[in-house]
This record gives sequence, C-alpha cells and structure tokens, in this order.
Amino acid sequence: MDYYGKSFKVFAIKSKKDSNVFIDYVNADQPIHDDYLYTDDEEFEEFMNYYKEGIGNLEGR
Repeated sequence: MDYYGKSFKVFAIKSKKDSNVFIDYVNADQPIHDDYLYTDDEEFEEFMNYYKEGIGNLEGR
C-alpha cells in the first residue's frame, strides 16, 4: 500500500481463525475505464474481472 499512497482505498480481509490478523487486501474502488491508460477494452475487462473477483472474496467476511 505504500506504493499506491494514502488515498488508495482497500478492504482488509481478516483471518477466520484470528481476527487480529489481516490475510489479504482488496481494492475498494471500482475501476473506471477513463481513469487508467488501458491499451484496449480487453485489458480493461481483465482488470474489471480481477476487481469483481476480489470483491467476491469479501462475502461472509
């Protein structure tokens, strides 16, 4: 997160076994096509799928 700066928003995922341990982070901001320099729509779609997968990992947490 140091790489992206303080404004980079994430959801922190805690361990089911120990709630004091964070096991992963998921980007909290949905990607917007015009905010990034994608080479094509396919690259943006890949990034969007990665975002949706991460958000899906939040279920039940």
